[in-house]
Amino acid sequence: MRRGVSQHGFAARKPILIRDTTWLTSSEIISVLLALIGQVILTRAVIQSDYGLWILLMDIFTAIFLIVDAGLPTIISRDGANRPNVLRKAVKKVWKLQIIVAIPFVIIGLPCVILLNNAPTELIILAAFICLVHIASYAPRTALRAAGQARFEAISKVVERLLITIGYGILFISESSSILNYALVFTLGSLAGLLTSIFLLYKSIPQSNERIDELGKSWVSTKSLLVSALPFAVTLGVLPYITRIEKFFLAGISLESVAIFHVGQLAWMAGMIVPISISSALLPILGENRSNPERFRKELDKAIIPIKILLVAGFILGSIFVTLILPVAFPEEYTNSTNGLTSLEVFIYLLSGWGFSLLAAPWNSALKAGENPWMYTLFITLVVILATLVAWAFIPSYGLSGAVLSANITCFLMLSMGILLSGDSKRALSGSRKYDWILMISLCVFYPIAWDINKSLAITLGLMIGLKIWIIHKLVNNNSLGESE
Repeated sequence: MRRGVSQHGFAARKPILIRDTTWLTSSEIISVLLALIGQVILTRAVIQSDYGLWILLMDIFTAIFLIVDAGLPTIISRDGANRPNVLRKAVKKVWKLQIIVAIPFVIIGLPCVILLNNAPTELIILAAFICLVHIASYAPRTALRAAGQARFEAISKVVERLLITIGYGILFISESSSILNYALVFTLGSLAGLLTSIFLLYKSIPQSNERIDELGKSWVSTKSLLVSALPFAVTLGVLPYITRIEKFFLAGISLESVAIFHVGQLAWMAGMIVPISISSALLPILGENRSNPERFRKELDKAIIPIKILLVAGFILGSIFVTLILPVAFPEEYTNSTNGLTSLEVFIYLLSGWGFSLLAAPWNSALKAGENPWMYTLFITLVVILATLVAWAFIPSYGLSGAVLSANITCFLMLSMGILLSGDSKRALSGSRKYDWILMISLCVFYPIAWDINKSLAITLGLMIGLKIWIIHKLVNNNSLGESE
């Protein structure tokens, strides 16, 4: 794509799905690998109960404070591509509103956790501060993405994780076993990531005399901005529970179970960078075309093409890589558990949920970018309610196995309900697409089971399904197999 130069002398860029997804995915891969190294260090440096406690505190404060986001960075991502010159003003306005929202949650939430938890007060305060710093970084990072500068967003994420991992390594070499010391390093690294994103934002997007309301009607006033962001704010109030419900229920069984599930989920989250990056890169593109239904649908169709390839590759490469690395990286109590499943088994079975999440990514973005964002709020709220009921039904009785089943069912609900609520189910499942869906869902369901029986059987299954998907794609492109709209 040919670049133009704005009146301010900087390169004007438009968000582009493949380019921006590549930058975001690459940075997330690096960040997740560094995070995994950091978690390996943590599990070897501190006792299992301290590790489980730290994970639980971070999850609790993420759940409490994410509402402080107020849905405002999502509006930046959706509208920012229209007027990138105004994004610095947009970030400042978002920060001011977020500070106001944060005050009551800090005043009420922090003392409650201190009173109801036996953890050291210093550790609780650090966990809370880290979560708030992460929330503050969302606005400048989404502004960079909306301005076509996903590369700078990527850099800020890598800087943060690199510094944290180096700090962990220094503490480990110094034979530190205090979880408080590692929490302090995490705090400093998070601050560095925030400051890097701010610096890159100010460097790439100069100050502009344009009015902030030129971003769109949502930015005309503070009231209209908050009203526009409200659906996403409500969503963010419940969204954190989707990936944490299982750990909250497992905490009632033992902190060791939380730790084992978390290590398996860490490897799973490494794969989740793909659907998250696709969804993040697709949102400004769909937002730009939200008033053009035909173009909107074409962008959805374009997004599903690389997803077919990534689905097959992710199952095969992910299972092979994690099977080789995880037992070597983590202590024996995580890979040879007496609590039921091992962390490796947790990961393998969570692959089903990863596949469902990858397939759901375009429709997640479609609901966010659509004309009625409350539909996205309804979507997430229903998923959380159903996920809680599923977790309550399975985890107390089946422990780690129930947690894995609960997580996979939740991801499937996100996929099916996302397509249904987007109003795209008839078109998305029509013609040759229905054969694609049968094959892709079959891969998600049966690959982990096949892997548990025989690894070669699972790889063969993945390759065969991938080949059939490719054949269908080629036949459609050659007009040998029609698509009924």
